[in-house]
Amino acid sequence: MNPLGLVLMKKGDAAGAVACFERARGAAAHGEASHGGGRGLDPLWEWYYAEGLRRAGRGDESLEVEFALHGDPAGQVRGLRRAIAMMPEAGFLQRGLGVELAKSGDLAGAKAAIGRAIEMEPGDFNARVHAAQLAFEANDAAGALKELAEAERILPQSWMVPLQQAAALVMAQRYDEAIARGREAARRNPGSAEARATTGAAMISKGDVAGSLGEYREAVRLAPGNWEYRLRLGFLLGQSGQREEALRELRAVAEGCPDSRIAEAARGMVREIVAGAGE
Repeated sequence: MNPLGLVLMKKGDAAGAVACFERARGAAAHGEASHGGGRGLDPLWEWYYAEGLRRAGRGDESLEVEFALHGDPAGQVRGLRRAIAMMPEAGFLQRGLGVELAKSGDLAGAKAAIGRAIEMEPGDFNARVHAAQLAFEANDAAGALKELAEAERILPQSWMVPLQQAAALVMAQRYDEAIARGREAARRNPGSAEARATTGAAMISKGDVAGSLGEYREAVRLAPGNWEYRLRLGFLLGQSGQREEALRELRAVAEGCPDSRIAEAARGMVREIVAGAGE
Protein backbone atom coordinates (compact mmCIF):
# COMPACT_ATOMS: atom_id res chain seq x y z
CA MET A 1 0.00 0.00 0.00
CA ASN A 2 1.13 3.54 -0.68
CA PRO A 3 2.44 4.91 2.65
CA LEU A 4 0.83 8.27 1.90
CA GLY A 5 -2.19 7.19 3.94
CA LEU A 6 0.00 6.67 7.00
CA VAL A 7 1.66 10.06 6.47
CA LEU A 8 -1.75 11.74 6.28
CA MET A 9 -2.92 9.94 9.40
CA LYS A 10 0.16 11.09 11.31
CA LYS A 11 -0.62 14.64 10.24
CA GLY A 12 -4.13 14.34 11.63
CA ASP A 13 -5.91 14.09 8.28
CA ALA A 14 -7.92 10.93 9.00
CA ALA A 15 -10.38 11.51 6.17
CA GLY A 16 -7.56 11.96 3.67
CA ALA A 17 -5.83 8.85 4.99
CA VAL A 18 -9.03 6.80 4.63
CA ALA A 19 -9.51 8.02 1.07
CA CYS A 20 -5.92 7.03 0.26
CA PHE A 21 -6.30 3.59 1.83
CA GLU A 22 -9.61 3.00 0.03
CA ARG A 23 -8.08 3.86 -3.33
CA ALA A 24 -5.29 1.39 -2.66
CA ARG A 25 -7.74 -1.29 -1.54
CA GLY A 26 -9.83 -0.77 -4.66
CA ALA A 27 -6.77 -0.99 -6.89
CA ALA A 28 -5.63 -4.19 -5.18
CA ALA A 29 -9.08 -5.75 -5.45
CA HIS A 30 -9.26 -4.81 -9.14
CA GLY A 31 -5.84 -6.28 -9.81
CA GLU A 32 -6.78 -9.49 -8.06
CA ALA A 33 -10.03 -9.77 -10.02
CA SER A 34 -8.40 -8.90 -13.34
CA HIS A 35 -5.26 -10.98 -13.16
CA GLY A 36 -6.28 -13.81 -10.85
CA GLY A 37 -4.30 -14.96 -7.87
CA GLY A 38 -3.34 -11.43 -6.86
CA ARG A 39 -2.25 -10.99 -3.31
CA GLY A 40 -4.42 -8.00 -2.48
CA LEU A 41 -3.38 -5.82 0.45
CA ASP A 42 -0.99 -6.88 3.15
CA PRO A 43 -3.35 -7.57 6.09
CA LEU A 44 -1.12 -5.45 8.32
CA TRP A 45 -2.20 -2.40 6.36
CA GLU A 46 -5.82 -3.22 7.08
CA TRP A 47 -5.08 -2.25 10.69
CA TYR A 48 -3.90 1.16 9.48
CA TYR A 49 -7.04 1.49 7.38
CA ALA A 50 -9.25 0.51 10.32
CA GLU A 51 -7.51 3.07 12.52
CA GLY A 52 -8.04 5.75 9.90
CA LEU A 53 -11.76 4.95 9.90
CA ARG A 54 -11.88 5.13 13.68
CA ARG A 55 -10.14 8.48 13.76
CA ALA A 56 -12.51 9.74 11.09
CA GLY A 57 -15.44 8.96 13.41
CA ARG A 58 -16.52 5.84 11.52
CA GLY A 59 -16.14 3.46 14.45
CA ASP A 60 -18.61 0.77 13.38
CA GLU A 61 -17.07 0.57 9.90
CA SER A 62 -13.65 0.36 11.51
CA LEU A 63 -14.76 -2.56 13.66
CA GLU A 64 -16.24 -4.33 10.64
CA VAL A 65 -12.84 -4.14 8.93
CA GLU A 66 -11.12 -5.54 12.02
CA PHE A 67 -13.67 -8.33 12.51
CA ALA A 68 -13.32 -9.34 8.85
CA LEU A 69 -9.55 -9.78 8.96
CA HIS A 70 -8.44 -13.34 8.30
CA GLY A 71 -5.18 -15.02 7.52
CA ASP A 72 -2.23 -16.29 9.50
CA PRO A 73 -2.42 -14.94 13.08
CA ALA A 74 1.20 -15.90 13.79
CA GLY A 75 2.40 -13.95 10.77
CA GLN A 76 0.23 -11.01 11.76
CA VAL A 77 1.64 -11.07 15.29
CA ARG A 78 5.18 -10.94 13.92
CA GLY A 79 4.32 -8.09 11.58
CA LEU A 80 2.56 -6.11 14.30
CA ARG A 81 5.45 -6.57 16.72
CA ARG A 82 7.82 -5.18 14.08
CA ALA A 83 5.49 -2.25 13.48
CA ILE A 84 5.24 -1.60 17.23
CA ALA A 85 9.05 -1.52 17.47
CA MET A 86 9.03 1.27 14.86
CA MET A 87 5.96 3.08 16.22
CA PRO A 88 5.81 2.34 19.98
CA GLU A 89 3.42 5.26 20.51
CA ALA A 90 0.74 3.74 18.24
CA GLY A 91 -1.90 2.28 20.52
CA PHE A 92 -3.89 0.89 17.60
CA LEU A 93 -1.02 -1.47 16.81
CA GLN A 94 -1.29 -2.82 20.36
CA ARG A 95 -5.00 -3.28 19.70
CA GLY A 96 -4.25 -5.20 16.54
CA LEU A 97 -1.67 -7.30 18.36
CA GLY A 98 -4.24 -8.17 21.00
CA VAL A 99 -6.80 -9.28 18.43
CA GLU A 100 -4.29 -11.44 16.57
CA LEU A 101 -2.97 -12.98 19.81
CA ALA A 102 -6.55 -13.89 20.72
CA LYS A 103 -6.97 -15.63 17.37
CA SER A 104 -3.82 -17.63 18.05
CA GLY A 105 -5.16 -18.72 21.46
CA ASP A 106 -2.99 -16.49 23.67
CA LEU A 107 -5.83 -14.87 25.60
CA ALA A 108 -3.57 -13.62 28.40
CA GLY A 109 -1.30 -11.92 25.89
CA ALA A 110 -4.33 -10.54 24.06
CA LYS A 111 -5.78 -9.07 27.24
CA ALA A 112 -2.43 -7.45 28.10
CA ALA A 113 -2.02 -5.93 24.62
CA ILE A 114 -5.54 -4.53 24.47
CA GLY A 115 -5.10 -3.25 28.01
CA ARG A 116 -2.03 -1.35 26.84
CA ALA A 117 -4.02 0.09 23.95
CA ILE A 118 -6.68 1.37 26.36
CA GLU A 119 -4.04 2.74 28.73
CA MET A 120 -2.45 4.63 25.84
CA GLU A 121 -5.82 5.96 24.66
CA PRO A 122 -8.76 5.44 27.03
CA GLY A 123 -11.12 6.71 24.33
CA ASP A 124 -10.21 3.96 21.86
CA PHE A 125 -13.69 2.72 20.92
CA ASN A 126 -12.43 -0.34 19.07
CA ALA A 127 -10.17 -1.43 21.92
CA ARG A 128 -13.10 -1.23 24.35
CA VAL A 129 -15.21 -3.48 22.11
CA HIS A 130 -12.35 -5.97 21.70
CA ALA A 131 -11.82 -5.94 25.48
CA ALA A 132 -15.52 -6.74 25.86
CA GLN A 133 -15.16 -9.66 23.47
CA LEU A 134 -12.26 -11.05 25.49
CA ALA A 135 -14.39 -10.79 28.64
CA PHE A 136 -17.23 -12.53 26.81
CA GLU A 137 -14.87 -15.36 25.78
CA ALA A 138 -13.94 -15.71 29.46
CA ASN A 139 -17.66 -15.99 30.38
CA ASP A 140 -17.41 -12.65 32.17
CA ALA A 141 -20.68 -11.01 31.17
CA ALA A 142 -20.31 -8.24 33.75
CA GLY A 143 -16.85 -7.37 32.46
CA ALA A 144 -18.09 -7.34 28.87
CA LEU A 145 -21.02 -5.07 29.73
CA LYS A 146 -18.72 -2.69 31.60
CA GLU A 147 -16.44 -2.29 28.56
CA LEU A 148 -19.42 -1.93 26.22
CA ALA A 149 -20.94 0.80 28.38
CA GLU A 150 -17.68 2.71 28.02
CA ALA A 151 -17.66 2.06 24.26
CA GLU A 152 -21.18 3.45 23.96
CA ARG A 153 -20.15 6.53 25.93
CA ILE A 154 -17.39 7.08 23.37
CA LEU A 155 -19.60 6.46 20.31
CA PRO A 156 -23.26 6.82 21.32
CA GLN A 157 -24.61 6.23 17.81
CA SER A 158 -22.90 2.86 17.36
CA TRP A 159 -25.13 -0.03 16.34
CA MET A 160 -22.46 -2.63 17.08
CA VAL A 161 -22.40 -1.82 20.79
CA PRO A 162 -26.05 -2.75 21.48
CA LEU A 163 -25.51 -5.82 19.30
CA GLN A 164 -22.64 -6.95 21.53
CA GLN A 165 -24.56 -5.95 24.65
CA ALA A 166 -27.43 -8.21 23.62
CA ALA A 167 -25.11 -11.23 23.48
CA ALA A 168 -23.59 -10.41 26.89
CA LEU A 169 -27.04 -9.91 28.42
CA VAL A 170 -28.12 -13.33 27.14
CA MET A 171 -25.07 -14.78 28.88
CA ALA A 172 -26.19 -13.01 32.05
CA GLN A 173 -29.72 -14.46 31.54
CA ARG A 174 -31.18 -10.94 31.34
CA TYR A 175 -33.32 -11.81 28.34
CA ASP A 176 -35.72 -8.86 28.23
CA GLU A 177 -32.81 -6.43 28.29
CA ALA A 178 -31.02 -8.49 25.63
CA ILE A 179 -34.06 -8.32 23.35
CA ALA A 180 -34.33 -4.57 23.89
CA ARG A 181 -30.67 -4.06 23.01
CA GLY A 182 -30.99 -6.27 19.93
CA ARG A 183 -33.95 -4.22 18.78
CA GLU A 184 -31.99 -1.05 19.36
CA ALA A 185 -29.16 -2.38 17.17
CA ALA A 186 -31.73 -3.12 14.44
CA ARG A 187 -33.23 0.35 14.84
CA ARG A 188 -29.83 1.97 14.41
CA ASN A 189 -28.95 -0.24 11.45
CA PRO A 190 -32.17 -1.47 9.77
CA GLY A 191 -30.20 -3.35 7.13
CA SER A 192 -28.35 -5.55 9.61
CA ALA A 193 -29.39 -9.20 9.44
CA GLU A 194 -27.08 -9.86 12.38
CA ALA A 195 -29.08 -7.49 14.58
CA ARG A 196 -32.31 -9.33 13.76
CA ALA A 197 -30.71 -12.73 14.29
CA THR A 198 -29.21 -11.63 17.60
CA THR A 199 -32.63 -10.45 18.76
CA GLY A 200 -34.10 -13.75 17.63
CA ALA A 201 -31.46 -15.71 19.54
CA ALA A 202 -32.29 -13.76 22.71
CA MET A 203 -35.97 -14.58 22.19
CA ILE A 204 -35.16 -18.27 21.82
CA SER A 205 -33.30 -18.12 25.15
CA LYS A 206 -36.43 -16.62 26.71
CA GLY A 207 -38.62 -19.31 25.14
CA ASP A 208 -40.43 -16.97 22.73
CA VAL A 209 -40.48 -19.15 19.62
CA ALA A 210 -43.09 -17.06 17.77
CA GLY A 211 -41.16 -13.82 18.31
CA SER A 212 -37.88 -15.45 17.35
CA LEU A 213 -39.42 -16.85 14.17
CA GLY A 214 -40.35 -13.34 13.07
CA GLU A 215 -36.83 -12.06 13.70
CA TYR A 216 -35.21 -14.92 11.77
CA ARG A 217 -37.60 -14.46 8.86
CA GLU A 218 -36.38 -10.89 8.63
CA ALA A 219 -32.72 -11.92 9.06
CA VAL A 220 -33.05 -14.36 6.16
CA ARG A 221 -34.79 -11.74 4.05
CA LEU A 222 -31.86 -9.40 4.63
CA ALA A 223 -29.18 -12.08 4.20
CA PRO A 224 -30.60 -14.96 2.13
CA GLY A 225 -27.13 -16.40 1.64
CA ASN A 226 -26.54 -16.89 5.36
CA TRP A 227 -27.03 -20.61 5.75
CA GLU A 228 -26.87 -20.58 9.54
CA TYR A 229 -29.76 -18.13 9.72
CA ARG A 230 -31.72 -20.30 7.31
CA LEU A 231 -31.01 -23.39 9.41
CA ARG A 232 -32.36 -21.64 12.50
CA LEU A 233 -35.38 -20.43 10.54
CA GLY A 234 -36.13 -24.00 9.46
CA PHE A 235 -35.81 -25.21 13.04
CA LEU A 236 -38.16 -22.51 14.31
CA LEU A 237 -40.69 -23.24 11.57
CA GLY A 238 -40.66 -26.86 12.69
CA GLN A 239 -41.09 -25.84 16.33
CA SER A 240 -44.03 -23.66 15.30
CA GLY A 241 -45.80 -26.55 13.57
CA GLN A 242 -45.24 -25.14 10.08
CA ARG A 243 -44.04 -28.48 8.82
CA GLU A 244 -44.11 -28.05 5.04
CA GLU A 245 -42.35 -24.70 5.09
CA ALA A 246 -39.81 -26.06 7.58
CA LEU A 247 -39.05 -29.01 5.30
CA ARG A 248 -38.63 -26.76 2.25
CA GLU A 249 -36.22 -24.49 4.10
CA LEU A 250 -34.22 -27.27 5.69
CA ARG A 251 -33.96 -29.28 2.47
CA ALA A 252 -32.71 -26.17 0.69
CA VAL A 253 -30.03 -25.79 3.37
CA ALA A 254 -29.11 -29.48 3.21
CA GLU A 255 -28.73 -29.37 -0.56
CA GLY A 256 -27.19 -25.93 -1.00
CA CYS A 257 -25.01 -25.16 1.99
CA PRO A 258 -21.29 -25.71 1.34
CA ASP A 259 -20.61 -26.08 5.08
CA SER A 260 -20.96 -29.81 5.79
CA ARG A 261 -21.66 -29.19 9.49
CA ILE A 262 -24.68 -26.97 8.77
CA ALA A 263 -25.89 -29.20 5.92
CA GLU A 264 -25.77 -32.30 8.12
CA ALA A 265 -27.63 -30.49 10.91
CA ALA A 266 -30.35 -29.59 8.37
CA ARG A 267 -30.58 -33.23 7.20
CA GLY A 268 -30.93 -34.33 10.82
CA MET A 269 -33.79 -31.88 11.39
CA VAL A 270 -35.52 -33.09 8.22
CA ARG A 271 -35.31 -36.68 9.48
CA GLU A 272 -36.79 -35.67 12.83
CA ILE A 273 -39.70 -33.80 11.25
CA VAL A 274 -40.45 -36.66 8.85
CA ALA A 275 -40.20 -39.26 11.63
CA GLY A 276 -42.44 -37.16 13.85
CA ALA A 277 -45.09 -37.11 11.14
CA GLY A 278 -44.96 -40.89 10.88
CA GLU A 279 -43.77 -40.91 7.28
